[in-house]
Amino acid sequence: MYDIDRIIDRLANSLGVTVEHIYPLMVRQAYLRGFMNLFWAMLILCIAILIIFVYHKVRIKYVKYIDFTEDFIVFLFLIALFVLFIFSINKGILGLLNPEWQAIEHLIRLIRRG
Repeated sequence: MYDIDRIIDRLANSLGVTVEHIYPLMVRQAYLRGFMNLFWAMLILCIAILIIFVYHKVRIKYVKYIDFTEDFIVFLFLIALFVLFIFSINKGILGLLNPEWQAIEHLIRLIRRG
């Protein structure tokens, strides 16, 4: 399939460091990417809760009649936020639980790009 050792060696040579230095660095980077994905997932969740709270308060206070168009638009926006949340939490958990695989997967993506 892919010769990961050869690719890591080539990457290390191009950066002017040893192979023993590059792989642990990539694993730490994968761990940090997982943590950042979890951070973004929590931020998206907080934004969604804030939107629900504010929309509910505004609707109770200012709306005299029921218009489902606004509800539908807010619902679609919340669905989009939910999808982003699911993808972020998935990548975050994978990055924290198995950063070695994430580092290898990142190398494979680099190979496919050229």
